[in-house]
Amino acid sequence: MDFTSSPLINGLEARMRYAQSRQKVVSDNIANADTPGYEARTLAEPDFSSVLSAVSAGPGRVAKPHIVMPAAFAALGSHMAAHDNSIKDPHVSETKPNGNTVNLEDQLMEMSKTQMEYGELTNIYKKQMGLFRLALGNR
Repeated sequence: MDFTSSPLINGLEARMRYAQSRQKVVSDNIANADTPGYEARTLAEPDFSSVLSAVSAGPGRVAKPHIVMPAAFAALGSHMAAHDNSIKDPHVSETKPNGNTVNLEDQLMEMSKTQMEYGELTNIYKKQMGLFRLALGNR
């Protein structure tokens, strides 16, 4: 049995990838804080309908495919588009005279929230792996 393919581990990995993408969007916002006309972006919340349809997909039903970057592209330094599900930030608190909507305080708060979430997910992942090792008799 492959313990790394349990639903809990898969869910943790998916949420960690989401946090990573969110961190990328926030860092792009910060990098463009002085770019005239730049509009702050955020990630759309994950759509769980695809997860539900994949779980409920019985015989004769096909789940929505998931696109994965080939390893050769990753080795060349290519990145998956972090903004494939990014949207304009609906919670913009101010617009600068040059049309830029990035608020550094908001972005830093979002960055720290993302960092805390990623740390929590990492701890849960470590504890789950420790439980697997304990169950197998390897401390």
